[in-house]
Amino acid sequence: MKWITVRVVEQIHEEVVKVSGGALGVRDYGLLHSAVMNPLATFGGEDLYPGLLAKVALCCAG
Repeated sequence: MKWITVRVVEQIHEEVVKVSGGALGVRDYGLLHSAVMNPLATFGGEDLYPGLLAKVALCCAG
């Protein structure tokens, strides 16, 4: 499965700031990385969030 990268999230943020205003930059790259990668978490070789919908929902809920 292809998944969004931290860099892509940064690029999306930059585009949103250009259109709507606001501040550029990331306060905590560790938190950003965790938020982006959390939906891909596994335990015992099993996805904790099986299916694309569950993964995307987790991103939206955070």
